[in-house]
Amino acid sequence: MDYFCHESSGVLRYGSDHWVRVMCDRSIIAYYAWLLKKYGLPVQLGSAHGAHISVVRGELPPNPAKWGLWDGQEIRFKYSTNVRMTDWHAWLDCQSDQLNELRATLGYPPKPQKRLSDGRILEQSYHLTIGRV
Repeated sequence: MDYFCHESSGVLRYGSDHWVRVMCDRSIIAYYAWLLKKYGLPVQLGSAHGAHISVVRGELPPNPAKWGLWDGQEIRFKYSTNVRMTDWHAWLDCQSDQLNELRATLGYPPKPQKRLSDGRILEQSYHLTIGRV
């Protein structure tokens, strides 16, 4: 089975603080928070920004003429069912060719590779925060 086995979409939003986020369906993170709680891992749902995928995190755009590109448009993404965690954070890995294209157009470098515990490598992976552990 493909690691990114589910698909969804969200709305792209630019912030005045040089953040770009895809605002996602809250029910995705609510479901996974419920599963974690069911198995004894309490989670504080979501973040101050709601259910979202961070595309740009407060970095000045290398290509400012393109800032605002696709604002308010629907962005498709795929996500994994594998919950990943640290001591304080739980999330789902996401992938989107549209987001990769947007980052490149704005002049940002590609997202770095991530290695999973089973040795697989994720190319240009984003994440959807479930909440704080």
